Amino acid sequence: WDVKRLAASFAVDALSRNLGDKAARHLAGTAVQAYRRHMQELTRLDPLTSWRSRVDVADVLGGIPDEKLRSREMIRLRIATEAGHAGYPKLIEKVKGQWRIKEKPPLIFPLSGQRDNTHEIVARTAFESYKLSLPEERRILLDRYELADVAFKAVGVGSVGTFCAIGLFVTLDDQTLLLQLKEAQTSVLAPYAGPSVYRNQGQRVVVGQRIMQTVPDLFLGWTEDRGDDQHCYVRQLKDSRLALIGADLAEGALPYHATLCGVTLARAHARSGDPARIAGYIGTGMAFDNAIVSFAVAYAAQNLADWRLFLEAIKAGQIGVGDA
Repeated sequence: WDVKRLAASFAVDALSRNLGDKAARHLAGTAVQAYRRHMQELTRLDPLTSWRSRVDVADVLGGIPDEKLRSREMIRLRIATEAGHAGYPKLIEKVKGQWRIKEKPPLIFPLSGQRDNTHEIVARTAFESYKLSLPEERRILLDRYELADVAFKAVGVGSVGTFCAIGLFVTLDDQTLLLQLKEAQTSVLAPYAGPSVYRNQGQRVVVGQRIMQTVPDLFLGWTEDRGDDQHCYVRQLKDSRLALIGADLAEGALPYHATLCGVTLARAHARSGDPARIAGYIGTGMAFDNAIVSFAVAYAAQNLADWRLFLEAIKAGQIGVGDA
């Protein structure tokens, strides 16, 4: 499932850039081959070494073939990691001496100070209950911060219809921390793999991330089940400048990006499953690669055909489009 999604993503990207079917097949194959080869490498390590293996961002950027792109991304990484609470200059501001989350419609709306404070209460209560899911030492760390403001945050296409909020936490000496509260829904794999052993879907998401991530988020946790079937998990809000590094790789070094994604996915699967069994199943030949690539290319072609039909329907007036 994950490998199919990975390969299809690169095939779709290639066609969306008008790179052609050959490039789509090459990029999808690059990602799958990197996954297969790295899984084989992990089987040769003892379990502890395999578990501790990680992808270092600085090492990744140092391997970018293009010198100009490599230099620019190394500078961007240094700035982002040294920024501290200034890492979110576009999201927070001081109002009358107090830190507040900026209103940025249509993406971010403040919940504090609204006439109807229902959503503010829900967000604040959720952030408070989530602390119980943290290990004791991380709870002590978070207790050094106080929740100063909450805001609603618009979600991406894959999470439309779910609740998402930002919490701004501040220390006594004015250091800030932004946490994101996201609603967790039942896994799309549940109809095929069976229900999760965790009734709380937020807990399911967090446990999975803690297993697969070599350096998990310090503040990753879930909210207590209030009996309303709205389960949430909490994580640090991602620094948009770090996200831009991935976007730049996708833009300027697609084959390298495909290799990196394949390696990263292999490490995640090796932590959550048995790398020897996975490697044994996919083998050392090209049969697995070819099967996944064929799926990815067919998926990308269907995706492009659907997009063209969508545009034709808009042009014919069958689908209304509002002003952006």
